[in-house]
Amino acid sequence: MGEVGYPLDSRVGPRAEVTFLKSLGGNGFHVAGPEDEDLPRMAQLVETYIDSPLGPVDAAVTTIAERLGLKEIATVDHRHFRVVRPRHISAFRLLPD
Repeated sequence: MGEVGYPLDSRVGPRAEVTFLKSLGGNGFHVAGPEDEDLPRMAQLVETYIDSPLGPVDAAVTTIAERLGLKEIATVDHRHFRVVRPRHISAFRLLPD
C-alpha cells in the first residue's frame, strides 16, 4: 500500500488515496506486512542496493514478495525495483507495465 498510497496522495490528493483503500476491501486482496523474521533480509537489501538507494519500504515490499513467492509487484517506482534481484526469481514483473 505504501507503493501506491504516497504517489496517489502527492500526485492526485488524499481523496484518491481513500478511494484506493476502499477498493481493496472485499476484492480478494490480502494485505501482508513485514514480520520480525523479515528484518535481517530488509537490512541486507538496503545495504546491497545502498547506491540506488533502496529504502525500507521498497526493501519490505521485496522481502514480503520473496516470502510469499510473488512474481509481480504493483508500483509506480519502477526505477528501484528494476535493479533488485529477488531470491526466488531473476526479476519481478512490475505493474503497471
